[in-house]
Amino acid sequence: MIAAKIKAIQGNEGARRAAEVPRIGTPQEVNSHQGVVSVPPNPEVPAKAARRRFTAEYKLRVLTQADDCNEPGCLGELLRREGLYSSNLNTWRGQRDRGVLSGLAPKKRGRKESVRNPLRVENEKLRKENDRLGTSAGR
Repeated sequence: MIAAKIKAIQGNEGARRAAEVPRIGTPQEVNSHQGVVSVPPNPEVPAKAARRRFTAEYKLRVLTQADDCNEPGCLGELLRREGLYSSNLNTWRGQRDRGVLSGLAPKKRGRKESVRNPLRVENEKLRKENDRLGTSAGR
């Protein structure tokens, strides 16, 4: 008996809801009657974020602005506006002190090219000549 009352109540309420609330479909169906078709945003996170690179001119400009900050909160505002950290400023100041634009120019990442030893080139040349002479003497 209780189950019948619950079903009767749910049945009446369901009928009332159906009359009041229209059927909601996908976002494309909902917005298609308004003339706007929206696509939901892609929730995927990119595989790897792109590394930010700053030019020497940009670094110098930010450093001069940071040096001009003399009011409380001015430096924090600059850092928030530019999307930087205080460690960036510390690093760039050190680079500026070591050598103005050469220290601020971006450095190539990865393995550095090894300097070729001139004796190695001569050694290879002599080995090839030795092999050539050894094979011609063995005939």
